[in-house]
Amino acid sequence: VLTVTADGKSKKQNIFTVKKRNAKNKFKIQEWKKKKFPNNEVNFYKTCMDTSECYKTFMKDKGKNGMCCNNGQGGYAVTFDGVTIMDTLADSSFDGKFSKSGKFGQC
Repeated sequence: VLTVTADGKSKKQNIFTVKKRNAKNKFKIQEWKKKKFPNNEVNFYKTCMDTSECYKTFMKDKGKNGMCCNNGQGGYAVTFDGVTIMDTLADSSFDGKFSKSGKFGQC
């Protein structure tokens, strides 16, 4: 589950992806992508993913200032199979160009 608290420019600036590990152990296979988050709103997104694969999440901010500060208080949280993988909402930590989680799933 992806929870997004969008800032004032999220619709144009933020892109979230989940990438799966390939045969060379690199996270290159795009499994899920979401963008155009409604500005200044909280929304929840769900998708089904194979729990036997290995993944990482990535959130890009084209404005290079994250979702937490210059354009309002925003951020995102990701849960997978009931476990929190990433949570920038708790501490406003997404304040740059790029944010990624650690590995999750069967890694």
